[in-house]
Amino acid sequence: MTKKQSKFLAFLLRHGADEFNLRLDNHGWAQVHDVVGIMQRKNPGLTVDDLKYIVETDSKERYQIENDRIRARYGHSIKVESREIPSKPPEVLYHGTARRNLGLIFSKGLRPMRRQYVHLSTNIEDARNVGRRHSQNVAVLKIRAEDAHKSGITFFRESNTYLTKEIPVEFIEMME
Repeated sequence: MTKKQSKFLAFLLRHGADEFNLRLDNHGWAQVHDVVGIMQRKNPGLTVDDLKYIVETDSKERYQIENDRIRARYGHSIKVESREIPSKPPEVLYHGTARRNLGLIFSKGLRPMRRQYVHLSTNIEDARNVGRRHSQNVAVLKIRAEDAHKSGITFFRESNTYLTKEIPVEFIEMME
């Protein structure tokens, strides 16, 4: 399976369901056979087993399959209801972004922008890779997550990513 197929699956389940007339329930779940049918338009011959392989081998653990349903765990720009359970974060998390965003971040804090949550990484390298998707001129921010949590900020863990509605400026430090 290709990276291109995984990216299309992410787009479909996170952002483009309406564009392809894919029905998602309130929590972002779709029927596996519906997703396979849509993906077959671009990849004739793709099977349910191929889709399961994409899910199982995704290093970012973006997807979840249960029985005959599939969903993206996080990263939605479309409205889905949260199933996340609040989780105590580690002492520090990281956020990768384009340097051009630093002025706004250090004046208003981290906000989800076009997504439902701010995404935070557990390590610097993952944060750097996330930032590279937006710019080659990347900044990595250190987030004092434990302090933010103690102040009342709610965090959710979704595989190897932590999600939150916002991070105020006072919990953000420049790393690189």
